[in-house]
Amino acid sequence: MDIKQNTLRAISELDTAIFCHVQWLKRLHRSLISRQIQNPDDLRHDAHRHCKFSNWFYDKKNDFLRDEPSFRLIDTLHADMHAKARKMLEKLQEGNQITLDNYDEFIDCANHFKQHVRDVQTDLVGKVCLLDPLTGAWNRYAMDQLLSREIERMQRTGHPCSLSMMDLDHFKDVNDLYGHGAGDIVLQTVVKQVTICLRKYDSLARFGGEEFLICMPDADENAARLVLDRCREALAALEIDVGGGKSIHVTASFGIALMQPDFLVGDVIQAADHALLIAKAEGRNRVVLASLLC
Repeated sequence: MDIKQNTLRAISELDTAIFCHVQWLKRLHRSLISRQIQNPDDLRHDAHRHCKFSNWFYDKKNDFLRDEPSFRLIDTLHADMHAKARKMLEKLQEGNQITLDNYDEFIDCANHFKQHVRDVQTDLVGKVCLLDPLTGAWNRYAMDQLLSREIERMQRTGHPCSLSMMDLDHFKDVNDLYGHGAGDIVLQTVVKQVTICLRKYDSLARFGGEEFLICMPDADENAARLVLDRCREALAALEIDVGGGKSIHVTASFGIALMQPDFLVGDVIQAADHALLIAKAEGRNRVVLASLLC
């Protein structure tokens, strides 16, 4: 299942998880009103790991979200909310009075938790709209936005940023010899491999067909070349199973352009594309710097 499908599934399942959270709140209030604890698990110190919402949150299918700070914050808020609920229930169990401050702290935390979960869901919906449906890479619109922000950042900080255009070599031959299904597998595999080789703060977007844009913040052309040579070598060594007992190898060519604060996004893309054309003309499976073409 690709990133977009995973994200769509997470969005759908999150609705059910939020409903479970609301049902838990209802049972908790029944406990407070009736002064009878409805679920003994709510008294556990790890209660947040035993409610139905946690079944969704800790499901391994959602591991692809774990690196997102907003997703990790859900865990913190969820645990805090259950801790405040436990505090009230312990007072109830001991026959002590639950103060308005206790209740207000809990409600504030519960509302913060629910709002943050909804915000994460909204972010996921927005992310789906910015993903390439086949590969899970960013789409061209998303990269245009990112590059515009990077130019603004460069104007503020003066830090470098490099942009690369990557193109798979002889990709038409893959489709012609093995079929478009095999071509899709190759594109998906290439995106996964390149993503592994890039730095965590680099971004990969599908520009069209077998062409991709790679944005590398805080990297001049030479630093970018080191990163892309790593990608290029990893791709060349990769054996791709395209089905039917057949495996193939592919290579890629890269053109790099250093972004400039006074350049338009289209100018930078054109410079990277020109460097890519030179890489193709010089024999493919190589990295070419736009600055060396001047």
